Amino acid sequence: MTARPPEVNQQPYQDIILQHAKSPRGYCQSLERAESVTLANPVCGDEVTVMRRWTADGLLELGFHCQACLLCKASASVMVSTLSGLPKELATALVQLVQTTFPSSGQDLPPNISGDLVALYDLRRYPTRAQCVLLPWDAITKLLYN
Repeated sequence: MTARPPEVNQQPYQDIILQHAKSPRGYCQSLERAESVTLANPVCGDEVTVMRRWTADGLLELGFHCQACLLCKASASVMVSTLSGLPKELATALVQLVQTTFPSSGQDLPPNISGDLVALYDLRRYPTRAQCVLLPWDAITKLLYN
């Protein structure tokens, strides 16, 4: 019996991405006692504000709001659901991994990428939309390193 090749998702965007865009995790106008960064993409007009605070246990809490396209909003939602509850070292490492590997569309999926991040990485097949996907990650980078 021969093995079947893995099925390729033929939809432009996976259901997970559409769900995150429709019902984003962490979407709020403000997060009490949080630092925030607002970034905009002047090419397309996307604007995202990411808010960050630390719990008493040193765990990351995130929120965001945006005026942005479906991909930017979904990316911010995936980011919030992936990073919330992580300690600073782990969150920083994961953000750095996404920032360095997402633009490399020809590479295999990094081993640390799992969960909804896998669906986000599927969007690498649209290189012209990489800025939309990475805008929230650029904002959290500024918050984690400042």
